[in-house]
Amino acid sequence: MPALADLLAKQPADREITVSAEGFALWLTWGGALSPNISQTLQDYGGLCVLGNASGALWFFFSGDALLALAKLAVWGKFNPQALTILAFPGTLQVGVGQSLSISMDSGLAKQDVEIPGSGIQIWIHPKLRENSANTPGLSFIAASLLPGMARLKWLLLDADPRLPYTSSQGWYAMLKPLGNPLDKDFQAGWRNLFERVEVILQTHKFKYSLNDNCLMLPLENLSHLRAWMRDLLLVLDDIKERDAAHYWPCVSAAVDRRGLNLNSELPQRVNLDWDALTPDYPYMSYRTAYLLGEDFAIQERCFSTLSTSIDGWCAVGLREADSRNGAVPVLLAGHMAYGSEGCFYCGVMTHKAGACPSRRLPALPADFWDQYNDLDLDDINAAFRAIEIKLAKSGNGAYLPMMEAPGPAARVLEGVFSQQSAIQLRSVERIWGLTGKDIDAESEGRGIAGDSPAWSLLERLRHAAPGELGALEKEAQGHIARGQRDWRIYSLLGFLAMERGDLAKAQSFWHEAEGMASLVLHQAWHRFLQARALEMLGKCGEAAELYQMAQRLLPQWVQPEYRRLTCRVKLGFGEKVKERFSALVTENPSLFNQILLDPDLERGRKPILAALYPLWQEGQKRSQAERAELERLQCVLEAWFTPEHPVAARFTAQIANLQAASLVRNYLSFFHVVTVRPTLEGEVDKLIQREIEFLQTRFKRYLALLEGIRDEASWFPFQRALVEFNRDFNEAAGILNWAFTADFHVPEAFRKAQEYIQPLNDLVLRLEKRLKTLRLARDATLFILVLSKTFLWIEIVSLVLSTVGILVLLLYGHAIGLEWAQRLVKANFWELQKVIVIILSLTSLGIAALRSTLVFEKKRDRMLQEARSQREEMQQERLERARAKREEEMRKEEARREKSLDDLG
Repeated sequence: MPALADLLAKQPADREITVSAEGFALWLTWGGALSPNISQTLQDYGGLCVLGNASGALWFFFSGDALLALAKLAVWGKFNPQALTILAFPGTLQVGVGQSLSISMDSGLAKQDVEIPGSGIQIWIHPKLRENSANTPGLSFIAASLLPGMARLKWLLLDADPRLPYTSSQGWYAMLKPLGNPLDKDFQAGWRNLFERVEVILQTHKFKYSLNDNCLMLPLENLSHLRAWMRDLLLVLDDIKERDAAHYWPCVSAAVDRRGLNLNSELPQRVNLDWDALTPDYPYMSYRTAYLLGEDFAIQERCFSTLSTSIDGWCAVGLREADSRNGAVPVLLAGHMAYGSEGCFYCGVMTHKAGACPSRRLPALPADFWDQYNDLDLDDINAAFRAIEIKLAKSGNGAYLPMMEAPGPAARVLEGVFSQQSAIQLRSVERIWGLTGKDIDAESEGRGIAGDSPAWSLLERLRHAAPGELGALEKEAQGHIARGQRDWRIYSLLGFLAMERGDLAKAQSFWHEAEGMASLVLHQAWHRFLQARALEMLGKCGEAAELYQMAQRLLPQWVQPEYRRLTCRVKLGFGEKVKERFSALVTENPSLFNQILLDPDLERGRKPILAALYPLWQEGQKRSQAERAELERLQCVLEAWFTPEHPVAARFTAQIANLQAASLVRNYLSFFHVVTVRPTLEGEVDKLIQREIEFLQTRFKRYLALLEGIRDEASWFPFQRALVEFNRDFNEAAGILNWAFTADFHVPEAFRKAQEYIQPLNDLVLRLEKRLKTLRLARDATLFILVLSKTFLWIEIVSLVLSTVGILVLLLYGHAIGLEWAQRLVKANFWELQKVIVIILSLTSLGIAALRSTLVFEKKRDRMLQEARSQREEMQQERLERARAKREEEMRKEEARREKSLDDLG
């Protein structure tokens, strides 16, 4: 047995209701296949299918036309077989976030379940719906036994007289109004081209129409006419923009319920619409009408809004297929900030005037302010605007300060919104007044040539002044002018005072005078920008655009005049014509992307501009995703080449992690940052690897030189058997070096292994050097003793021979040479004298030998080490020559084999 609860279970469980409307719900249950005529009839009378499955559906009607539709079905059922049961009862249509639809009803009605009849149509009418049909002729209500499962109410069966037409009361008036000046040649050519295309639609569907003051008006008798007009109009507009953009001309259009209105020249004025605020090319209508158009149409939400909570509130529609094909950056503003009666000179927000703008008390803006928005996700921006809208609806302007003080996306979004035109805000005036160059974003170098001007102190007082204090400040500033002080800064300040008091025309006059007195081109361009902003706020966007263009000519490197000129075109409704220029500006300056997303002044052209930025967004997202794979590869490279403890590699790893996180943030600047930084980072990693390879090669060469020196010095150690541990360490170090000079450090595995060898090799070399000190001491001592002994022996022998010869000569020839006393003395004490002579000669020889050994020791030692080094080099050269000869022999043999193979093949 079909149960209504099964259908209701498909509704969203947790939803926030934005719009609701009371009306009538129809629960249909059927057996077999449902005839398409039933659904078509319900649609033609304004029915909206909310839920459905294979055997049942839940429809909603906004008005009593539900009875007319049911009467039509009752008549149709008498002549067509269809097993169908319909229960009609009161219900409430609820619209949630994202245009999700659901129906609310009494709990007793929601628990119903009924049996499907074997044949025929049964239409059960709730007593309350019966009351609405008192004046409808041809309808009759029959009391009957309730079906099992129906709510215990006084339900009645509906019967209808087949002779009556039961015509729907629905009907609309459609209007199409071109923008711009009718006297403009472009307007005339564009509107003529568009009307020729629209006229084909009118003739095809045989629509009657009226053309008054370039405003096309036509009555639409039923829902099928409305759908046909909207679909064909949107298709024509899309086709012109894609294929004939040169002849495109923007138009605003709307469809209004015809009840209470007449088709005449006053119709556009009688409709409660601000035509100057409508987005061109998207027809406006009530939510009630938009839901009736069906699934082929998509409701274009202009913003997060609590302003229109009625089903009769205004919305725009577009073709769902075109929207899904073209796409747009999905960002919506807070409705209170974008729509309202007031407008702020400083930031463009519509909730306050300049005197109450939060930007008056914000700190000075850093030069890279918009670049810092690269971490704000698109979902966070939307959530922030939605939260801002809710808070503004509850607390008004008092909600700004608490939201800006609380950390989170809402505070950052608000700061961005209030910084849209920071160059003309009070927090920037002192800096700009003090500039002496041509860069308006530069830091001030002081107070310029008029540092003693009273304008500085007046400016500081203005920043903190309450609205009631502006008059006194203005009077004081006027006094300085009356005393003959011709300072352009005072005139500039008077312009801000007049603007905050609401006199924009007077403010423009003061700024014009300040421009004429300023000597620097920068200050002239800035004051022209202020005048253009004043005209823009007065609604003279065409004149403002011309002044913005003049400011740009004076200061070409300043982007904001061009941006504001395009904004004025958007306010005039020409967003479609300048959207490509916005895209070009973003390409030149990516930080403008987020500024565009947060700018309330662009609301009228937000849809085409975000659609124009969508290809940039998609390309950035696509490239960022590709860079994510490159970052993973780069991380693998780092892991392959370096250990996690490597300090520089750890820093690069952290940067890669940051870029990987940034690639997941849905923000154009984040995409741009990843795409631009990753190649640079990879280049730095490559340089690091090359630098580390060169460092390792240098380290191993240094260790080789140290080891060769150790070997040369240790090779002359006389007691080689005592060098067991020394030789073991030496051989281990030599093995590492032999591997290092045969390995390819450009291979990650070899590089990592070399890094691992550095510390053990360093320890081995230090240990060898430490042991070499002992060996060197023993070697030098041994060498010194050997040199000393050799010298001593030679001196001692020579001395003894000479002394012996001298004594013999004295003994034999002492009388002849007159040394009888010496001869007698030697003869009398020969052995005792010989002992004394030996002792004296030995001591003398030892002293002379020690002195000589000390003098020649260094030279002998160095000569022996050099000889050892030369022998080693000769042996090494011989080994190299043998290896080279062996390679050449192998190459000759290989060449001979190759030639022989070629000869065999030939």
